[in-house]
Amino acid sequence: MTGRQQWNVDFDEGAVRDFEAVKSKEERKAVFNAIDKLRQLGPRLVPPHIKLLAGEADLFELRPRQGNSKARPLVVRAGRGYLVVDAVAPDHAKDMSRAVEDARRRLSARAGVDSR
Repeated sequence: MTGRQQWNVDFDEGAVRDFEAVKSKEERKAVFNAIDKLRQLGPRLVPPHIKLLAGEADLFELRPRQGNSKARPLVVRAGRGYLVVDAVAPDHAKDMSRAVEDARRRLSARAGVDSR
């Protein structure tokens, strides 16, 4: 251990199900590597490894292989860590819109549960 803070990265249940759609071992490894970088660096992780989504105040796109992967986990800052809310968001604009909608819906559902 280097003495640096490790950032907590949790997964929404829906994101775990999404991740099952990633069949390629190489893509899975790339996603895990990107998540590990996020865990190690937290807010110090910079492009091309992570990008704030346009029009979204708090939703980030992890970019495995410096953006050369079709798997694009969507994450939000959650307290002292991060939450993966959508694990498979291909880089096609139409699919990204769907992924953002799914992520927002999942966050809204979690907020309803957390506030009870």
